[in-house]
Amino acid sequence: MISPLLILLVIGIFEGARLAYAYNTINHAAQEAGRTAVLSNTASVQDVKNRAVEAADPLTVSANLVTVQVNDGGKGFGDRTMGDRMRVSVNYKFVPVTNMLFGGKSGLTLTGETELMVE
Repeated sequence: MISPLLILLVIGIFEGARLAYAYNTINHAAQEAGRTAVLSNTASVQDVKNRAVEAADPLTVSANLVTVQVNDGGKGFGDRTMGDRMRVSVNYKFVPVTNMLFGGKSGLTLTGETELMVE
């Protein structure tokens, strides 16, 4: 009678830990990509997206789920100057293990975001 509750509790703790890890990793990826975006020697948006994908490892983040904006879209990446605001967002779909085991399709979209000024 107690074992189903204990199993549910253990699975809940496991899933909560995985969710916290994924959330922290996505935020870290956004911060690392933001640091890359504000450097004057960063050549393109693709460099910023690649840095986000690398920093999100071991999570699988696609470069098309990373957005980079200069002054909320008011400027192009190549036109950025000192003092402009760079915003980087990284999205990741968290799928619980229970969904994987039982064939569920739902998940939770996690978003990491950072905003820094160009140096």
